[in-house]
Amino acid sequence: MKTTFLRKMAMCVAMTVIPTLSVNAQEEEVAASNKPTVFVEASGTSSEAKAVRNAVLTALSNCGRLIILDAESEAIASKEDIRRTGENVTAGSDMVAERMGAVVRLGAQYYLNVTVDDVSHTSTKGSSSTTANCKITITVKAIDPSESKVLNTQQMNFTGSNSKNLRDEAFNSALESITSKGSVLGQNPLLQFIDSQFPVVCQILEINEAKKDKAVTVYVNAGSDNGVTKGTKFEVFKDKKVGTRVASVPVGELTAEDVQAGDLTLCKVSKGADVIFTEFNNGTTLKVKSRAKKDVWGKIGL
Repeated sequence: MKTTFLRKMAMCVAMTVIPTLSVNAQEEEVAASNKPTVFVEASGTSSEAKAVRNAVLTALSNCGRLIILDAESEAIASKEDIRRTGENVTAGSDMVAERMGAVVRLGAQYYLNVTVDDVSHTSTKGSSSTTANCKITITVKAIDPSESKVLNTQQMNFTGSNSKNLRDEAFNSALESITSKGSVLGQNPLLQFIDSQFPVVCQILEINEAKKDKAVTVYVNAGSDNGVTKGTKFEVFKDKKVGTRVASVPVGELTAEDVQAGDLTLCKVSKGADVIFTEFNNGTTLKVKSRAKKDVWGKIGL
């Protein structure tokens, strides 16, 4: 009787474990997108504009999505074609094509232009004190240098304040809204722009844990090498034939929990657990793409 009981227990455990470690042959392999190499150039010669430029570069570096070529670094600035063509280049200029050609020769897939439009200072008087306020306005433009084609342009604002009416501290506060590490998961328009323009694309490799025919955690084939960090939000898609076309249909959502390697991340399934479980075990290739995070008001953030 004891042997029979233990045998039954072993079978129950096996039936529980098998669906939680699903590794099925998929329809196709989706290679994870590599970090793009981006040539970054910012305008402005004032001390405030230079501080904004440095803050933007810090934010871009912190987000981990890009390999950055700084236009003002010594190694880049010393190149004659970049220095020569960089003078007086504006949108629509005859020199733009030559400038973009120089960027391509440096190995950049994208050109990111940052214009410091304005840095404004105001004061707000209260009953017992005056608060210094600062608003930084920049415009970010993403360009495909191989075709001199503008891909995306967005103007964005960053604000800061100081309750002791210290103008410099208010400016520093506005800079921090650009560079703050917490902004990676918050409402930072610069990082929203980067997430939209340079998403991480990959696929579900394995269902790590499942309960009652629902995927709880999964592995994706992207990690630190692709710019994935803890908290990165993903949307899951499957291909569906619609007439003569193939459309990507959303089936679920994931949140990165543990970046375990350069090409591996454990994610928690936050939506579509039953569909993901069924489709994956049917051999469907489930494509994954990083997406903007929605707050409780439905606004979009990274």
